[in-house]
Amino acid sequence: MIIAIVGLAGSGKTDATARFIERGFLRVGFNDRVYEELALRGLERNESNERTIREEMRAKEGMGVMALRSINAIRKGVVRGRVVRKTNFGAFVEVAPGVEALCHNSEMPEDGEPLEVEQEHDFKIVKIQPKERRIGLSLKALAPELERRAVEQYRAGQPRSAATLGEIVNAKNQRAGAEKS
Repeated sequence: MIIAIVGLAGSGKTDATARFIERGFLRVGFNDRVYEELALRGLERNESNERTIREEMRAKEGMGVMALRSINAIRKGVVRGRVVRKTNFGAFVEVAPGVEALCHNSEMPEDGEPLEVEQEHDFKIVKIQPKERRIGLSLKALAPELERRAVEQYRAGQPRSAATLGEIVNAKNQRAGAEKS
């Protein structure tokens, strides 16, 4: 089931979305595709850059670019979140305003960089318990996706975002570590 929440600024979209997430729905925002593109290009996240990237993406790939680029996130259960606090057992991540999920230490790559508060990352949703209001996240489960992206970026020859051999090897090592678990 796919539910689209649309409306004018201040109409309550954020609150409605938070209620759906609390009940186990995955949130996929078209704006996340713009944020991903900004990160790939190493650009600052601000209104001007967002507008430029959004317009460029639509000019190059058509008006449906955001929906088309969101399909993979919908199929894979990938959500973007911001680390809000760390504990000795993992990191709590805000996946929507007022909705936090846990990325347990066992779901973080052993050789990866530690998560820092305020950092944004993509996470794979691995568990949803609506009655307990718990959402479990994983970075390890994303390793094959990270490897695929690194190779795609390398092939595309994109400036700044092109993957180095070390990044590709690191992504492969993360995947190997995730498969051992």
